[in-house]
Amino acid sequence: MQLIEAIKKSDFSLIEGNSKSGKLTFSLFMLNKLNINNPLLISTINKSIIQKRLDNLKNTQNNNFQKIFQNIQLYSLKSNWENIKTSYGFDLLTEDLNKLINDKKPDTLIFHRPDLMFSEIEFEYAKTFIENLINLKNTLNFKLFITTDIDSVISKFSENYTDITFLIKNENNLRKIIIKNSIYPLESYEYFFSLKNFSLEKLKDNTQRNENITIKTKPKMLIISKDEYFIKLHKYLFEKYFDLLFAKTIGEVLSKIMQNPDLIIYQTGEERPDRTVCNLVKENKFNSKIIYFINKDFIRTEDKMEINYLGCYEIIPKIFNLEEYIFILEKATNNYFYTKIIQKLPALKQIMSSKNLNEIIKNLYNEKIYFSIIKLNKKINNIEKKLRMHDFIFKSEKFTCIILIDVTKIFFENRLKNKFNLNKNEYEIIEAIEWPEKKDICK
Repeated sequence: MQLIEAIKKSDFSLIEGNSKSGKLTFSLFMLNKLNINNPLLISTINKSIIQKRLDNLKNTQNNNFQKIFQNIQLYSLKSNWENIKTSYGFDLLTEDLNKLINDKKPDTLIFHRPDLMFSEIEFEYAKTFIENLINLKNTLNFKLFITTDIDSVISKFSENYTDITFLIKNENNLRKIIIKNSIYPLESYEYFFSLKNFSLEKLKDNTQRNENITIKTKPKMLIISKDEYFIKLHKYLFEKYFDLLFAKTIGEVLSKIMQNPDLIIYQTGEERPDRTVCNLVKENKFNSKIIYFINKDFIRTEDKMEINYLGCYEIIPKIFNLEEYIFILEKATNNYFYTKIIQKLPALKQIMSSKNLNEIIKNLYNEKIYFSIIKLNKKINNIEKKLRMHDFIFKSEKFTCIILIDVTKIFFENRLKNKFNLNKNEYEIIEAIEWPEKKDICK
C-alpha cells in the first residue's frame, strides 16, 4: 500500500522527531494530501511562534500546503500554563480541550508537542490526557495527528493506539522519514522529505534494489501434497513471493522435480520419511532444499538424524508453528520477505472501533499476512497478557475479538486454546483463508 493511501485510511498518526526536525511541517504536508475541510491545530508552543511558521510555509506558495491554509484554525496554550497547572492541575486543561474540540468539531486535529506539558514523573497524567483524546476522536470521528519528541512520555503511551508511527531524522536539507510501525503493510518504510521543495520520495538504496531483484526473479517452490488445506495455505502465503509448482501424483512429482525448484515442500501424510524425492534430488545433483512434513505431533532427535542423512533441509511436525516454518523458508532462500513486514506491525494494538477492526483485517488479508480471528463469548481477565507482540484486540460491550498473527486454526485448537482456558462453546474461530466467506464473525 502507498503511504498516502495508508494515511487516508488511518485514524491516529504519531510523528516523532528531535527539535526542529520538521514534525509540524511534515504533518501539514500530509494533511494537504487529504480531503479535509475543517482542520484544527492545537500547539503547546507560543501562538505567535507557530503562526510565524505557518505564515512562512504559506508564503512559499507551494502547492503542497496551500489547501490546508484555506481553513485551518490555530489554538495554543496560554503563556502562563505552568502557573495554571500548579493551581488547577490537568483537569482544567481536559475541560477546556473537550469544550474546544466539541465546539469546533474538526475533521482533523493536529496536536503539536503535547509532550512539553508533561514531565517523566507525570506519566499517569499523560496517559489520561491521551485516553481523553482517543475517546474524543472516536466520539466525534476525526483524524488525529500528534507530534512529539523522541521517546517522550506522550510517545511511550501513544504508540499503543497509533495506526502509523513516524520517526523523522535530520539529514542536511532532507529529512529521513522512517515508519516505525504501521497497521497497514506499506510498499516502503523509509522516505526522504525535502524541506527545500516539500516533496516526499521513497528511499532507494542497495538493499531495496536487491530485494526487488529477488522478488522479481521469483524462486521456485514445489509443493508435493494431496491435502487441499495445505495447498490453500501455501497459495495464500507464498504466491506473492514464489513461483509455485504443485504435484499430487508420482508422474507430476517426477516432472516438476526436473525443473530443479529452489524449495521442495514434501507432505505425504506418512510417519516415516520417503526416500524417493530425496534420492531424485541427489541423483540429479539438484540444489533443491527439501522441507519434509511428517505425520507426527512431535519431532524426535532420531527423526532429525534420519532426515539429515537423507539430505533434507528440515523436518516439521503435522501441527506446526507457522511463524517458525516461514522463518525456515526465509533462511533457506536467504530472503526475509515476510519477517520484515511483520516487524513493522505495531506492538500489541488495541483497536478502538469496529470500522478500524474491519479495515485492519482487510489489509492483513490483502497483504497476505496470516491470521486467525477468535471471537470470545466470555470475559477473560488480563487477556492482553496472554497475547503476543503483534497481535490485535478489539473489545465491545457484547464480545471481544482477538487477531492472532501467524497462527493457524489447527495450531490454536491444539497448542494455544488451553492458554486462554476456553471451552468449545466459548469462542468462534476463523483463519485467513476462510475470511472472505466469513467476514461477519466480529459483528
